[in-house]
Amino acid sequence: MQTTGCLDTGGELDTLEQTTADEVEQPVSHARARSMVLPKRKVVFVPMPKGGCTSILWTLGQLGGVNPDYLGTSLTPQISQVMTIHDVSLWPERLRWSELGDDERAEIEADDSWLRFTVVRDPARRLFSAWQSKLLMREPQYVKRYAEADWFPRIPRWPAEIVEDFRRFVLSLGEPDERFPLDVHWAPQTEVLTDAPNLNHVGHTEQMDLTLRRLRNHVGPAVDKVKRRRENRTLLGYSPGLYDEETAAVVNKLYAADLEAYGYQPVDGDQVGRLATWRGDVKPVLPALAELIERHERIGVLNDRAKRLRQRTWELGAELRELQPEPEPEPEPEPEPESEAPPVEEVAQRPSRNQGDQEEG
Repeated sequence: MQTTGCLDTGGELDTLEQTTADEVEQPVSHARARSMVLPKRKVVFVPMPKGGCTSILWTLGQLGGVNPDYLGTSLTPQISQVMTIHDVSLWPERLRWSELGDDERAEIEADDSWLRFTVVRDPARRLFSAWQSKLLMREPQYVKRYAEADWFPRIPRWPAEIVEDFRRFVLSLGEPDERFPLDVHWAPQTEVLTDAPNLNHVGHTEQMDLTLRRLRNHVGPAVDKVKRRRENRTLLGYSPGLYDEETAAVVNKLYAADLEAYGYQPVDGDQVGRLATWRGDVKPVLPALAELIERHERIGVLNDRAKRLRQRTWELGAELRELQPEPEPEPEPEPEPESEAPPVEEVAQRPSRNQGDQEEG
């Protein structure tokens, strides 16, 4: 795949910079930074963005002892409580693949008694899902990153505007801009998994029941006791007609490795006629869509305020420590009084009375 710029993985922990088509710098990749490991259950899960990973992370997290109430303290700008499972900083260190040593990781990758898995998705559907949830719905962190891009979507008034803005975004992927990197949520899945552990199961979102069955067979009935949490569903359904011939060509080229590796069919760009039904389904939900976008914008405002308050709290704490008087030095201990008795050496050298008498006689 010929790309330039940077693969943005959504956080400082997992930046994957791609400076040229052949040179990839990976300080810490998405797969290493965000994979969850359950040592007692012998499970490693590599979450694939927009591949149904949120519900699996919740299941594994509860099995590993992640406290849902503690996740509620996250200050990441997630738009719902269920999405806080992606705040890796709140996972116990024992559940983070990135915290394991190289020798321990190598031992796990060579041991077939471990289940090491991920779940992938049809690239065309995944791309529209990512565009809708991250950009069209204006998740706060994506507004900060990409709002100035000419392909950033409008708040739609008509279904036709959604189609126009989505196609403009897809075309931009064919000419990547260094200012607006290829984000991990719509990057090729084969690239996201570049630094993944040695996997022995790659599931498909379209057949999630097979992966969940594989997980239950490995973990046992304990998986049935945890509460299932499902990630937020998008309002707009998918239609192949969202792609015309030009955008289909971009997708087929960009995700060629995914199509080959995971057995998905290329996008057929000659299905514009199928948009009529899609437009009819979408038009009634546009008011609800606009309301959700407004809520997401409000979440962004509150998140910014929370971060400023936390920063100010740290600054005030530092100022308070500077204002506190330095502790007075402890008084030096008083010297012990000298003893009137002669030193031991002197006593040892003084002759006794009897010894003197004998010498004189």
